[in-house]
Amino acid sequence: MKNKELLDEHTVLAFNSWQRWFHIHLIHFVVLFILTGLPILSSSFSFLGEFYQSVYGLLTGKETTYSDGIVFAQMLHRGISFLFMATIVPFVIVMLKDIKNWHVFPEKDGSIAEGIKQLNVAYIDGKHGKFGKFNMGQKLMAWTMIAAVSALVISGVMLMGNFLVEWARLLHVVAFAGMIVALVFHIHFATLPVNRKAFWAMFRDGKLPMEEVKKHHPLWYEKLKK
Repeated sequence: MKNKELLDEHTVLAFNSWQRWFHIHLIHFVVLFILTGLPILSSSFSFLGEFYQSVYGLLTGKETTYSDGIVFAQMLHRGISFLFMATIVPFVIVMLKDIKNWHVFPEKDGSIAEGIKQLNVAYIDGKHGKFGKFNMGQKLMAWTMIAAVSALVISGVMLMGNFLVEWARLLHVVAFAGMIVALVFHIHFATLPVNRKAFWAMFRDGKLPMEEVKKHHPLWYEKLKK
């Protein structure tokens, strides 16, 4: 059976339409969650609370208080979470059908330690690492995001249902912090020159030249050629 990723002898589909669609909208949702969640999280972001207070006052035409702004931010945060669920559910269903091609598991006969060693070869020594479609850093990023998003969804449902609120809030904050740290690393490495073509592939048509794959993803190249 023909490999879905192999378009022709010169071109590979690195990211399909579902992956590109979800990745782009995930960026939107993360930004919205941050802007609406920070004033709920801490009074250090009171300027956002005041902004929502002003917006709520304009929408209702009433005199509002700071607490009204926080309540409004909470309403927006929850509304966005429902939209997020409407986005993530179909994506997960589609991706689970193709779990064998996720490329986020250690390479055959490889290990996490070997994957980390190859990261050192590529990013410290400046040589070509023996990577599959994704290097070990990208794989760990994928699993971190899966764990963080799952924890955020579960704790968010618990908070809306007032179930074990203190534990749910702690889980929500820890998962959020972990996701932000992971995203900082992800953005940094994704925009490095060595990853630039893959970066643009995600935001354009998802395609990579076979020569790029051969050069930077030799283990993936071997699978494609088989």
